[in-house]
Amino acid sequence: MIADDQSGITIYSGRVTIDQGTLHIDADEVRVISNATEVVQIIASMNADNNELAHYQQEADDNEGLVKAHARLITYFTQQERIHLAGSAFLEQTNDTFRGELLHYDVASGTVDLKGGTKENGGRVNVVLTPKSKK
Repeated sequence: MIADDQSGITIYSGRVTIDQGTLHIDADEVRVISNATEVVQIIASMNADNNELAHYQQEADDNEGLVKAHARLITYFTQQERIHLAGSAFLEQTNDTFRGELLHYDVASGTVDLKGGTKENGGRVNVVLTPKSKK
C-alpha cells in the first residue's frame, strides 16, 4: 500500500478486494482518491500480464438486485454516482446485459452509454434486454 496524504491518493496493489456495505470491488490494483473529507474516485485495474478483468458489484438503489460489472479498467466516481468501464466492458443490470469496449453507467438513474464493441465480436456492441413483467 502506498498512501500520499497530501495528494489524497492511496494505492493498493496485489490481489485487492474492497467491500463496503453492498459495494464489492476486486482487482490487481485499486487507487482511492480522496479530498479532505471523503472518497471521490476509486480506480480498479488489472495488470497487463493478467487476462482477467476487474470486478465491481453493488446492490441497486431501487432494490432491483445486484449491478455487476467487469472491465480491464473500472473508474467509480462516487460523488456523481457514475461508473466508467474500459476494455472488454460488461455490465449486468436487472437481467439486462451490455458489452463493449467503453461503457458509462449512471448508478442513480440506471442509464447506460455504450461505445464500441470488443475485438472478439468484430467491433459490435452487444445488448440483451429482458422484457419487464406486467404487474
